[in-house]
Amino acid sequence: MGQEQMETQANDKRPRVSSDWVVSQDSEENVSPSTDYPRKRVNVACEVCRAINGHQSAPKSVSEDNQEVIHRLRRIEGLLENLSQANSNHGPVPPSTGHSSEVLTTPISPGVATAPSLEQRHNHLITETDLISEHALKGLARIVGQTIPEPLLPLSVTNDEIYLEIEIRRGEALLSGPLASLQDLDLSPKTCWRLQQSFARGILPWCPFIDQEECARNVTRTCDLQFPQHDLETSLALFVLALGDISKQDYRGDTANEFKGLDYFQLASSILSQPQHSAYSILAVQCRILKAFYYLFCLRPLQAFNSLHEASLAVLSLLQCKSRLERDPQLKEQVLRAYWTCYLFEHELQSNISYSSCLLQLQNEFVPLPLFDQDEPGSYWFLSEIAFRKIFSNSRDGFGWNAFMLHKTAVVHEIILQLQQWHDYLPGQVKFPMNVSPLMDSHKVFLRAQYFAVVGTLHWSFVVRLLTALPQDEKEYAAHLEAGAKCLESAVMHVHAVEPLLQERHLMLAANIIGLHCCVSILLCAYNVPVLASIQHPEQAEAIHKARNMLANWATSPVVANHVSRLDSLMMSKGLIVLSPAVSFSPAPSYRMG
Repeated sequence: MGQEQMETQANDKRPRVSSDWVVSQDSEENVSPSTDYPRKRVNVACEVCRAINGHQSAPKSVSEDNQEVIHRLRRIEGLLENLSQANSNHGPVPPSTGHSSEVLTTPISPGVATAPSLEQRHNHLITETDLISEHALKGLARIVGQTIPEPLLPLSVTNDEIYLEIEIRRGEALLSGPLASLQDLDLSPKTCWRLQQSFARGILPWCPFIDQEECARNVTRTCDLQFPQHDLETSLALFVLALGDISKQDYRGDTANEFKGLDYFQLASSILSQPQHSAYSILAVQCRILKAFYYLFCLRPLQAFNSLHEASLAVLSLLQCKSRLERDPQLKEQVLRAYWTCYLFEHELQSNISYSSCLLQLQNEFVPLPLFDQDEPGSYWFLSEIAFRKIFSNSRDGFGWNAFMLHKTAVVHEIILQLQQWHDYLPGQVKFPMNVSPLMDSHKVFLRAQYFAVVGTLHWSFVVRLLTALPQDEKEYAAHLEAGAKCLESAVMHVHAVEPLLQERHLMLAANIIGLHCCVSILLCAYNVPVLASIQHPEQAEAIHKARNMLANWATSPVVANHVSRLDSLMMSKGLIVLSPAVSFSPAPSYRMG
């Protein structure tokens, strides 16, 4: 952000249209200290995110510390560039000078403007089973060019065909049955106001992809016009009501007709799918994002991805209309928020759909960060999460979920340093302690749990290396043990840190379930393995039991039930008693696609 732009924003005193359903940042549900930051545009958060990600030229106001952040990020890029000669056939590759015992990685090619084909991604081939997977763990079972070590075989056992059949059926159930008409819905002013309030508290603080006041005006105008039957604004308003309803529901079940807001959701989806509506309008993009959010509340990741993917395609098209965006700053801001929303949530779904972030990943260095006209609820969280994801995803090709994992010590250490720098520069509104002390702010809880999960995952390659081929050099062996211990410690910390987020249904619940399942699985596979005896964490067994029971609370989902059932079997094989009732998994009956 240039100095001239910052001065323009600081002098921007345009009046803002208020609405009585917009939830204030100072409301009881959104208490956040703001004494150190202005309530105009979020200049500090923007500068922090840009400094942390560092791929633009450094502005004059960036401190020497931030220059060091930029320098380190460029080191990561340089390291990845130096590894660009890796083979595309998953086989062993020639070692680099000074790292003779390490396997090289293949970088993401910078500056490419077109998405790769599904047959080849980031210079390695994608097999059929890589595209949509039952869970995130297959790629964590082996290092490229090596066989899967025996203790990690449970990570590689999946039945993706059954998973796909179940997920298709569960998604279609949400749109099946008779479609309610507008006359059948409760659209009274009292109900609309109450559900809009719930939407503003439960959705926008997690993802402010649309300005609260703008959203309020759209919904209010639609209500005043009595919901025109075929209008996209009606679809958007109905999605808002559906999400407002389900976001306040304390329901652990998985039966489609038990979800609140389903009638609003079904009618909104029907209007959105009508052929006269262009898929490339910002209103259609916002509707598809809201549709994906409802699927996420229902723990339907496949359908959520499909809706987000449609939104992503349209967003990329809108970004090409550069002259139009320059003439219409409001539209430009809407498009930027939509882009980064799709970027974040496609990454959250990448463990299940391995190609999910390819489309937007190649564009993120060319798309500016969004701005906020005031300190909106969730604005600091949104920018901080973008920064976190960019740091991790820029090297994501080396840490795969669905195919294999690449081991490169120098790259891992650089990314860890960047994440530490990211934490150092977090604004006070979202900065979290590096422990598992109780927190009341759900944004801080999520960022902390995510941080521990990613740190654990980054160090996991050292554990796999110890199980695959022990380093012969004594110093290197000691360093691998230390990193392996950090992996298990971080996974234990994640289990304790994520616990508050598994108590109720919310927008990020699916991401939390995926992360918890990943961490407990690596803890369990590493448990009581003789080679790893010296790095076992003293709370490892306790964390395994806790994580298993937290997942069991959501085992009404057949996919989660499958995870828990496998955890139970593996726990018993490790001599860990399953104290809570065992969870059984029944595959879906035969289902013919097409």
